[in-house]
Amino acid sequence: NPQIIADGAGGAIIVWQDDRDVGANGTDIYAMRIDADGSAAAGWVADGNAVSAAVDNQTNPQVATNGSDGALFAWQDDRDVGVTGTDIYALRMDGDGSLPVGWSVDGNMVCDELDNQTNPRIADDNSGGAIIVWEDDRDVGTTGTNIYTQKITSSGSRSWALLTNGRAVSTSADNQNNPHIIADGLGGAIMVWEDNINSGVYGTDIYAGKVSSTGVVSTTILCEYLDNQTNPRLVSDGANGAIVIWQDDRDTATTGTDIYVHRLTSAGS
Repeated sequence: NPQIIADGAGGAIIVWQDDRDVGANGTDIYAMRIDADGSAAAGWVADGNAVSAAVDNQTNPQVATNGSDGALFAWQDDRDVGVTGTDIYALRMDGDGSLPVGWSVDGNMVCDELDNQTNPRIADDNSGGAIIVWEDDRDVGTTGTNIYTQKITSSGSRSWALLTNGRAVSTSADNQNNPHIIADGLGGAIMVWEDNINSGVYGTDIYAGKVSSTGVVSTTILCEYLDNQTNPRLVSDGANGAIVIWQDDRDTATTGTDIYVHRLTSAGS
């Protein structure tokens, strides 16, 4: 499950799941920075630096820029699976592979709410920190799987302190899944996901949300056409909004599954 971003200096930072010590502590997360010539950057070892080698499994790593030549990582973590279920952790590494002050070996906890938090995605916050979004099962027995988010600062603390285990993006009835996120260029982020709130009428739909740098959330419907819309992705439109694409089954009987696109402005329209 490798992921990659540019390092802003002609090279790249790569993160992946690693089973080199699977018999001792499960699947771990490793990362590597390579220079433009493909060699390991200064401070990075040949087989990668450990992002998290905590006990039990760490999986599904994601990566975002830290605004200079390093990176921020997020992943789902089973170190306390017997107590709180699967949790979300994050780590910042500078360009030389070192950990800045405030960040712990094996990562800082983002969310350890009871039941599982999985499928994280991460975007930079333009201040050396990140905003992370994930699927959350804390209320799976009542509203299904929901979408939560949290901002973590450049020094490793959770920014929305009164909501230490995340701010709800969507807690509608039935499941919300497959979130994706980009920075909005204003210190916040834009997110999209699949939403089953109206699955009995329209099928699976595409929803979007925006969270400000202070944690204020707004949401909107992108597409609730008949039949299923799934697998959304987004990129910045260069104007604090986003361009979103998804798979669409509205004409599956005639043309099969198609691809649709929508531009979401910074105001959410």
